Amino acid sequence: MEDYPSNLVQGFCWVVAMGALWELAAFIFRVLLTRNQSTESYSALFSLLILLAPLWINAFLYMLLGRMIYFFEPEKKLAGISATKLAALFVALDILAFIVQAAGGVTASTGGSVARIGMNIYMAGIGLQELFILCFSALVIHLYYRMLRREKDGAEKTPHGGSMPWRWLFYTIYAALILISTRIIFRLVEFSQGITDANAIRRHEAYPYCLDALPMFTALVLLNVFHPGRVLCGPFSDFPRLSRAEKKRLRQEKREMKDSRKAESERRAFWRGRDTHPLRVVSGEDVQGGSFESLEEQGATREVSEEDFRGDGLPRSLYESVSSR
Repeated sequence: MEDYPSNLVQGFCWVVAMGALWELAAFIFRVLLTRNQSTESYSALFSLLILLAPLWINAFLYMLLGRMIYFFEPEKKLAGISATKLAALFVALDILAFIVQAAGGVTASTGGSVARIGMNIYMAGIGLQELFILCFSALVIHLYYRMLRREKDGAEKTPHGGSMPWRWLFYTIYAALILISTRIIFRLVEFSQGITDANAIRRHEAYPYCLDALPMFTALVLLNVFHPGRVLCGPFSDFPRLSRAEKKRLRQEKREMKDSRKAESERRAFWRGRDTHPLRVVSGEDVQGGSFESLEEQGATREVSEEDFRGDGLPRSLYESVSSR
């Protein structure tokens, strides 16, 4: 087993860093709010950032699972879905939850009679987030047991020589998912009791600190201490990146395929509903001597169907005659 140094600098880690920055910014606005309690903009920004920041951490876990599948699985897929597509799917679902929660948070921050509607929208968004987390957790557990079976069958204990046992990375993901779910359940309970001062949870700051801020801070610490780069190092530790020339070539191939499909569609549309074609079949014998002879004079004219032509539109008889020479 070849050892590789820990890869603590990975491109996709900017996502979890963004989550930490949003959490930090939220509490900066909270401090400013304590000194300027009449400033509604500080209150709105604090609420939005603290409510949406966990979605960044969620997205990081989704992206991490995709890379773990690409790293651990020989076929680079899980449950019949490729690692890249699975990561993209869950990130798209996380963006959906983000949009719903952001819409609810913005609506609620305006206050007035629509504030309750905004909170209901936000609760629907975090409900969606928890549903996606449950589906995601099932895939993480599935991959974990596949790894256990592979190890039992004699595979390497730490694939590709990482500096941390692969189990610890799974345990970190489990802990982060539990912490995020704890925060979601707290917010659901909080908002279900209303958004007025009559809600006891909203009157005591200890609740959001202990059941929202602390779980998210703990998740960030765990992801830093048990960094994925201590396991995902060496070959296949990240999705392959295409060079600029390769990307250009792929775009050119896609354009060519699109043009080809368009030409084929136009050809089929031309023949659709036609039993015959107004052109005549021209064989090699018709062009002997260097000039065309009138087929009408020979009495050999006939209308032809689509089957008389190849896929490129040339008459089959002409192609076969030339090919035989």
